Amino acid sequence: MIGGRKILKNQFSKAPFYRFNRAENQLYFSAYHINYKNVDNYVDGMNIYEIDYLVGYANSIYFLSQLIIEKKLNPPVLKAVLVSSEKLTKEMRHLIEEAFSCKVYDAYSGVEACGLISEDEFGDLLFSPDTGILEVVDINNLDVSNGEVGEVISTGLLNFDQPLIRYRIGDYVKISEDQSVKSLKKMLKIDEISGRIEDVIVTKDGVKNVRFHSLFIDINGLVLAQLIQESLMCFTINLIVDESYKATNEKVIENRLIALVGEIETAKFNYKKELEKNNNGKIKFVISKIK
Repeated sequence: MIGGRKILKNQFSKAPFYRFNRAENQLYFSAYHINYKNVDNYVDGMNIYEIDYLVGYANSIYFLSQLIIEKKLNPPVLKAVLVSSEKLTKEMRHLIEEAFSCKVYDAYSGVEACGLISEDEFGDLLFSPDTGILEVVDINNLDVSNGEVGEVISTGLLNFDQPLIRYRIGDYVKISEDQSVKSLKKMLKIDEISGRIEDVIVTKDGVKNVRFHSLFIDINGLVLAQLIQESLMCFTINLIVDESYKATNEKVIENRLIALVGEIETAKFNYKKELEKNNNGKIKFVISKIK
């Protein structure tokens, strides 16, 4: 698993860059330390524990695959790689399959447990109705037709502690015009998931990251936050806050940023009334201005 949990203290932590979770027989890799220097340790861990599957963030697995191929390393031949959380492109799929000598399966879900869209053995993206009720609507909150793109409205059937009904998760999908599937499964077929598409933050040491939610958790009064990489070591942080927010939180956020990316030159804080939205109506929370 390559996910968002921080299993090492900071960016300066030493190998190994993985931990073994005995309760779930799971090897958990850090998403925050993947670079040219460290990739050998990732492959060593995979071989030592003889892993069968790799699951996790699409971008992290893609970055890892690039380095494996570049350094001509020999990871174990896997049964499958299952990616989620970010858009999987054809280039990413091809490179991951080359690195691990197996098929890649795309998927879409969420920590809210409001539904699952996953790729079957024939490459069709199907919505699993036992996980929730999926509505796809236009700007007038009306159901879109097959072949059209719309916003996802989810009602979850799995989360009994906090059920979410008609929840606007903030993502968009395109329903397939042709609903026939090779597997003959009676499930809604999706052409494309226009989910989270974020920029990549590159550190001085060559680590590539897209996950920065840990910068902002448990900050009282923080409503929304956006991280912008202006140059390799200069960052802008845009914040929307309420009256309970304290200016001393800037140092907390800056220290967390250093722990994630290493040495920086500046961290500039801007306080906003709103954050700019992109063409599909979503806010881009991670932006890089590095070419």
